[in-house]
Amino acid sequence: MAFFGPPKVEATFFEPQALSVALYVRDRLGLDVALGGSPGSRLVPAVSADWVGLEEGNHAEISAQWSSWWTGLFGAAVLRKEPGPIDYFGPLVHEPDLGHIAEPLLRDAIGWVAAQADSNRGEWGDLRSPTFRPRLTKELVAKARPRVRGKQSILFLILPVQERTGWRIGASFFAVSKPLLHDLSAFRQWFAAQIPEGL
Repeated sequence: MAFFGPPKVEATFFEPQALSVALYVRDRLGLDVALGGSPGSRLVPAVSADWVGLEEGNHAEISAQWSSWWTGLFGAAVLRKEPGPIDYFGPLVHEPDLGHIAEPLLRDAIGWVAAQADSNRGEWGDLRSPTFRPRLTKELVAKARPRVRGKQSILFLILPVQERTGWRIGASFFAVSKPLLHDLSAFRQWFAAQIPEGL
């Protein structure tokens, strides 16, 4: 008779600075929220679309270049599959119009991202608490799939956007907004619904 122990689950949550920087630039320029397949909502906390460097005549070109920039950065984050730096400045060389406008915003963007990231971790639940999101993720998987054996790695890419939303990027790889991650009940319900679809 074969005995199955609970799966050994590793849950990793990471928030790529490069993606938050790109979203900050998008919102400061007042670009469309759905460009390039980006999350269809603004940053949280919101930033004002008050940048005067964007002229009406080149709006379409800037939008296209931002879409290209975002697509490359998001693809790099997906390929990396772990916390770590992603070059967001270098690719702007290939998007010269956007780069010219975005470069003065990058320092503000980095400051905004750092200010938001400093207080996140406590909102996931205390490290020793059953509500700590990595621990909660492991428990939900163990409960839903008690007869699965072997090691399971689950990745969550965090985005600082307003809606309580999450979606599947690939097998055992998800994107999740901060409001969803911080809402214990909503996160529990959302992730539990993902497990039967496959990890």
